Amino acid sequence: MNFRITLNYLQKIIIGLFLSCKIQTEKEEPGTYWDLTKALQNPLDVRILNLSEQKLTTLPKEIGQLKNLQELNLGNNQITILPKEIGQLQNLQLLGLYYNQLTILPKEIEQLKNLQTLYLGNNQITILPKEIRQLQNLKVLFLSNNQLTTLPKEIEQLKNLQTLYLGNNRLTTFPKEIEQLKNLQLLYLYDNQLTVLPQEIKQLKNLQLLDLSYNQLKTLPKEIEQLKNLQELNLGYNQLTVLPKEIEQLKN
Repeated sequence: MNFRITLNYLQKIIIGLFLSCKIQTEKEEPGTYWDLTKALQNPLDVRILNLSEQKLTTLPKEIGQLKNLQELNLGNNQITILPKEIGQLQNLQLLGLYYNQLTILPKEIEQLKNLQTLYLGNNQITILPKEIRQLQNLKVLFLSNNQLTTLPKEIEQLKNLQTLYLGNNRLTTFPKEIEQLKNLQLLYLYDNQLTVLPQEIKQLKNLQLLDLSYNQLKTLPKEIEQLKNLQELNLGYNQLTVLPKEIEQLKN
């Protein structure tokens, strides 16, 4: 099986299992809905709304009435654009938008101050809005399988980010501002078009996993030796002919 297909398949399983497990544990909890019409009849009672696999192409602006919503799963639909009213969901902690047809995000996403987990994998996103910098409680950002060619420097504001998935995009460079992501533990950059890494990567002192496979790297910065907590480094399928001797310092 092709490596890329395997990764895509595994990602879908991981996301699906994560969300289905949450749903199973929350099934009996009051405030959980699977139908938008019913949810809008009791908007302030809704805490969890699962609208996955319902062939949705859009959301009504009334979604903004769900002021107490904490988890919204819209995965596996055909959504092409989000209404600006999504910004009114200011208690939202988890937003699942994987496997849709999004190309952009509304700037109103900046209002989701309590968001901790954002799944955007398997869309057609080409650029992230600079307003993403406002999501300072974000811990998990899943952007694999999109069409990103670059990242905004404002990503440096995501101080609490722990997991960042960027695999299978079109990234050719990585912003030096990544050095500000001090809490980052898992960084997936496989299957892009990276030719070089910024030396600022040395500042990711808590990084445990770094996947750089399937890129076009010809060399690594010697500063990589400073990633003392790194436990897994995947460099397969690049154009590396020699590794810096400093890599021997990665004892884990």
